[in-house]
Amino acid sequence: MKKLTLTILTGILLATLVLGGCSSSNTSIDGPGKIVIAGQYKEGIEQYKTYYEISHEGKEVEVVSFQSDDPEQEREDSYTAVKRLLDGENAPDVLFLDVDTLSRLADDGYLQPIDTLAKNKKYDLDSFIPSIMDYVKKKGNGTLYGIPLSFYSNALFYNKDMFDAAGISYPTDDMSWEEVYDLGRNFSEGEGLDSTYGLHLGYSYEQFVFLQAAQRGVTFMNDDMKTISINTPEWRSIFEEGRKAIEEGIAAPTFNWEEAMKQGIEPGPFADNPFLGGKAAMAILSSYEVSYLDEQFQWAGEEAKPFNWDIVTIPRQADTPGYGGMMGISDIVVINKNASNLDLAWDFVSYITGDELTKILSKSNYATPTRTKYVQKEGKNINYEALYKLEPVDSYFPIPEEFMQKYDAWWGVLDPLSSNLTPIMEGKTDLDKGLEETHNKMQEALDRVIEEHEKKAEEEGSTQPGS
Repeated sequence: MKKLTLTILTGILLATLVLGGCSSSNTSIDGPGKIVIAGQYKEGIEQYKTYYEISHEGKEVEVVSFQSDDPEQEREDSYTAVKRLLDGENAPDVLFLDVDTLSRLADDGYLQPIDTLAKNKKYDLDSFIPSIMDYVKKKGNGTLYGIPLSFYSNALFYNKDMFDAAGISYPTDDMSWEEVYDLGRNFSEGEGLDSTYGLHLGYSYEQFVFLQAAQRGVTFMNDDMKTISINTPEWRSIFEEGRKAIEEGIAAPTFNWEEAMKQGIEPGPFADNPFLGGKAAMAILSSYEVSYLDEQFQWAGEEAKPFNWDIVTIPRQADTPGYGGMMGISDIVVINKNASNLDLAWDFVSYITGDELTKILSKSNYATPTRTKYVQKEGKNINYEALYKLEPVDSYFPIPEEFMQKYDAWWGVLDPLSSNLTPIMEGKTDLDKGLEETHNKMQEALDRVIEEHEKKAEEEGSTQPGS
C-alpha cells in the first residue's frame, strides 16, 4: 500500500514539474543528508516527508510525533511534549506547531528566526497573506519564527438568490453587527417550519457568544483565574443582543431535534442549517464550507435546492472597523535553533512551504493555503479576501491562554454554559436568573478543575524519588 501511495505521489509530482516548468528547491545542497521532523502525530506530516524525498535525491526525513501512539497513555499538552523532545537526544530539526506553542517556545529561545533566514536565502515572504504573517509575527513578539501552511477562519455567507428576489443590495465587507441585523430584518417572516430568517448564527450558540466575546475582549474569568465573571454588564450585553436577534426573528433558533421527534416531524437534510435549506439569507460559517458547500447540495440529493452564494467578512463591533476576524492557523513550520543541519532544515521548510508543493496540495486539501495566489479554488468565483481581510482577534476562547496551558481539564469550565445557553439565548428563562445560575455552576466547575489539578500534582510529587 505504501509503495502504491509513493508511486501515485511521484506521478503527480513529476507531472506537475513537467507541465508547470517548476524545479526543486534543492539546488545547492549536494550529497546525502538527513533531518528529523516532528508533529503532533506522524500521520499528519508524513506526506511532506514523501514529497521531499521524492524530489530531493539522497535526502532522508525521519518523522517523529509529540504524542504517544498508545491510546492508553495520557496525552501531554503540546508545549510540554515538544519541549521534552527538544531537550532530549536526537531532537527534531523541523517542527509543525500550533500558534500558542510557537509563542511559548520562541519566548524560551528554542526557535530559529525565519525572517532572517528567508532574507539571507532570498525567500519571498511577500507571497503569503500579510495579515496571517503579521499575526504569526505578533505571536513571536515581532520576530517571525515560522511559516504557516494553511489557515481556517469564518465568513458571512449570503444567499444571492434571496437578496435578488427581495431587491436588496448584497452585504459588503467590514459590516458591523447592527448593519447585518438591519439587512436580516428584511427576511424575517412566516411562522413555524415556514419561517425564514435573516441570519443563521452557526451550528451552535457558542459560536456567536465566543465571537462576540473575542471581539469585545471579555473573558469568563477575573485576572486571578480563580473567579468566574460571566454575570457582568459586559456579558449581559452579549446575551441580550443574541436574545433580541432571535426574538425579532432576525436570527434563526437552533433546531431542536428532540422536539421534532416528539411532534413526528421528519427533518430535512439541512434541518440544523437553515442557510443551506434556503431558510436564512445569511450565515456565519467556517472557511471549510467554502470548499464543500456546493457538494453538500449534491450529497443531499433531490431534496436540496442549490442557490448562488458568496461571502463577505464576518460582522464586527461598531467601534472597531477593520478588526474582529476569527482565524486559526494549521501547522506552522518552525526550525529548531539547534538544528543538526540548518541548511538542510531550511531547504526542507522552503520546499514544503514553496510555490511548487502548495500548488499541488491546494487542489486536494479543504484547508486554505496561506500563499495568496492559491487561496482561490478553481471553479469558485467568490470573495476569498473576506476570509482574511479583517485583523484577527488574539484568541477565540474566552478563557485566558495561561489557564488553558496550566489546566488540562479547562474545557470542563464551559460545560455549564453549554447546558444553559439555549434557554438563555431563546428567552426560555429569565436572563438575570439564567446568568446567575450559569455563573454559580461555572464557578463550581472552575473550583473542581483547580482542585483536581492540585491533587494530581501532589500525587505525582509524592511518587518522585526522594519524596
